Amino acid sequence: MTTHWRITISSVQEDDSRRGLVTLKGSTSSSALPDVIGDAADRAHAWADKFGRTLAGCATLQLDGEDEDDDYYKIEGLDGSLSFDEIAERAVRERLHRQLQKEQSPPRSERSVRTPVGVASRYGADSAGFVTAWQALRDLVADVSIVSGAPLDDVTKVESATGVRWTADLRTLFMQHSGGFELVPAFELVDLGRVLEVRQMFFDAEEFVVEQNADLPPVAADAERPAGSPADRFLPQFIPIAEDNTGAVLVVDMRSGELSGCVIEFSTSMGGSETLWPSLGALVSDVITALTTNGALFQGKYRPEVGAGLTWSRMT
Repeated sequence: MTTHWRITISSVQEDDSRRGLVTLKGSTSSSALPDVIGDAADRAHAWADKFGRTLAGCATLQLDGEDEDDDYYKIEGLDGSLSFDEIAERAVRERLHRQLQKEQSPPRSERSVRTPVGVASRYGADSAGFVTAWQALRDLVADVSIVSGAPLDDVTKVESATGVRWTADLRTLFMQHSGGFELVPAFELVDLGRVLEVRQMFFDAEEFVVEQNADLPPVAADAERPAGSPADRFLPQFIPIAEDNTGAVLVVDMRSGELSGCVIEFSTSMGGSETLWPSLGALVSDVITALTTNGALFQGKYRPEVGAGLTWSRMT
């Protein structure tokens, strides 16, 4: 029996203290957990060796068909601090304990059932420009990180390095913030200097996955579809704007079509989502609506709070 899996690992680049997350996919011709963990760990080490990265101690392993947030194995000791037998034993024991603590009917992950909330925004996709919406957000939120960004010359250089023509709103976004700001629940904006790093990490992961799976369809198949269409692969037309702590990113989809410039979510394990917002302006407008109407995002489950800055609380 073949078991398909995906492992999300944390690593650091040599001579760089910043961590990055990436998800690798694979399969094992066995359903025995120790065999699956062994193959996943070998794949993670091979990826790290190929791209000159050092693995952190912990990772998460999810098996095919397990879509709930809690249906995973916590893998410890990838940094060599534990033996393989200890890694497997801890993974099984930790998951068993977690399952015993779960409620009988746990809620599905909010991100797995996201809807394109921006389409329903009272502002609409075109009625409020991004600059106007961003200025309104600045007036509502006291956070210094959203009022300072990169100079236009630097933005233009990074745009050129991506090989993709950006929208004016996308350029403006990176001129208006310096990263680390949780604009929407779980996702922190990345600063301009992080854009190329995030893209390269996904490209490295794609290269590795392709080497291991020769039957994958070419990237061109996804790249030729209109913006907002599903994508299994990370594309050059995807410009990262925010990242979470699981390896997922929000990207502006710069493929051609009516929705060019829309915002989607992408992860190596799940691919690209449907359109979450038709534009950056619509995204910011939805945040403003939540702030000014005591509203919430992501199926009404996350409500904004403004203190020293903007944070999001899950409603119980």
